[in-house]
Amino acid sequence: NFLEVLYLNATKMKLIEFFNGDKIFTIPVYQRKYDWQQEHCQQFFNDIARIIQSDREHFLGTFVYQIRPTADGSSEYIIIDGQQRITSIILFARVLYEFSNDEILKEAILSRFIKNLQGFLKNKLKLNPTEYDLQIFERLMNYENFNENNFNDELSSVMYKNFIFFREKIFSGNYSANEISNALNKLNIVGILIENENPQEIFESLNSTGKYLTDADLIRNYLLMPLDYEIQQNFYKKYWLEIEKLLRTSDNIEEFLVQYLITKRKSNSIARNCKNVHLTKNNLYYSFRRYFEDNFLEKNRNFFARYLSLR
Repeated sequence: NFLEVLYLNATKMKLIEFFNGDKIFTIPVYQRKYDWQQEHCQQFFNDIARIIQSDREHFLGTFVYQIRPTADGSSEYIIIDGQQRITSIILFARVLYEFSNDEILKEAILSRFIKNLQGFLKNKLKLNPTEYDLQIFERLMNYENFNENNFNDELSSVMYKNFIFFREKIFSGNYSANEISNALNKLNIVGILIENENPQEIFESLNSTGKYLTDADLIRNYLLMPLDYEIQQNFYKKYWLEIEKLLRTSDNIEEFLVQYLITKRKSNSIARNCKNVHLTKNNLYYSFRRYFEDNFLEKNRNFFARYLSLR
């Protein structure tokens, strides 16, 4: 099963080994937007503080990824699991870069965590987030001299709030840039390279015990993950992102999809476990899959061949 695959492909390494080199970490469109809460950021900062105080290494977690060759000969790391931590680490490193007065250390932080400085990827940021987070992320990575007054439109962004949180912790804390950088060097991870496995099955299984996936997340993933990467990008930007912009929250998207299914099916009930139950947000994913498979997969079998082969 897929857990055996993950175990066989698992490699323990330093966090800095995972980040080192010229590479881009891409958050695929089927991932939810960046959503680490303040308690997660506080826990990460506490872990850094404990490493400094104890001089002991710390296990940060597991990153699951695929490697996609690009046209210029470089490699793109598609992050299946771990995007919240990777994004937070880069935000943290960007603050540390500004905090440090040591030019050698600053360049090391910049090249390791923030930006590629040579080769085909020269001057490209190491992280390519989802479209939802892209604009604020690029602004936070590329500012010359930080000024909160320049970010009025982004005050509600989780990414911006977490950046400010890290900034306050680092600038008002008791630790030097070198101490914090050395602590980052003592973080260990397990990297799991996925090659021929079904990413949808792995993603849903990994997240079933982690941060709650809404039914809107599951439906988006179900529709997009079986598609080729370029088609994923196109469909997400053209359709799903527009739905997100119009409806703003997962609750609104789920309510919209419930009403959509009721309208299309001309019924507000669905058969489940040999009973008729009301179609609600609690059974939305199950109901959507049933409707999609019955009305699209079977009627458009050739077009949806990739869906059928990956189910």
